[in-house]
Amino acid sequence: MQSVRGFYESGLGDRLTNPFYYPTNIVDFRRHEKQIIIAIQSSFDLLIEVGCAGECYLDWAVAHKKRYIGIDIVERNVKIGQQRVINQGLSEDIYRFIVGDGENLTAIIHPSELPVPVGRCLLLFPFNSFGNMQHPHKVLASLQSLKLPFLISSYQTTSNAIVYRQEYYQRCLYQDLHILFQQEGVCFTSSNGFYSMAYHPDYFYQLCQQHQLPITVTLARCFMNATYDVS
Repeated sequence: MQSVRGFYESGLGDRLTNPFYYPTNIVDFRRHEKQIIIAIQSSFDLLIEVGCAGECYLDWAVAHKKRYIGIDIVERNVKIGQQRVINQGLSEDIYRFIVGDGENLTAIIHPSELPVPVGRCLLLFPFNSFGNMQHPHKVLASLQSLKLPFLISSYQTTSNAIVYRQEYYQRCLYQDLHILFQQEGVCFTSSNGFYSMAYHPDYFYQLCQQHQLPITVTLARCFMNATYDVS
């Protein structure tokens, strides 16, 4: 069984952000996620997207006159993003892509070097990218250190959400899917390295409290959670 990093570097993870594989409920999830970002867009000038592979928010940022930084663990995805910037004739200073690990954001982002004040940033973890990282404590420690406003979009742990996720992952042709019901939440794994955790809201709230991160958890009808601190 290959590692989670190897899973994404192999290209198997590309299916997760390819609309060809989206069931109707995943389409609704992505639509609601975008609606939340639109609702708070007046609060930020720089969007930093952690896990920007595939259908990233670059075009949205351009259309809404926001600066953008895309971060992804796979160098190939970053190069694709950089080429999109060049192809669209955009400024490479305003629209940037960086290779990096969401579990070590402090090595990538330096608040004093950002082009806008810290309070005018939004650190976005889209489409359950947070749940695809195996060491949440490291991510939350980075958030506590950076003190940037953030938004985490994730799956709920309801029975319907589990059914919808299973259909989605099966469409992605991931082999030997397993569902693990844990104290932290509901985790899907596969024999080819796929890993995706959906945290129970109460557990995640407690996790954030341990790192002194004040958060609000909003539940949407499309089986998504939106966890955010945009103070």
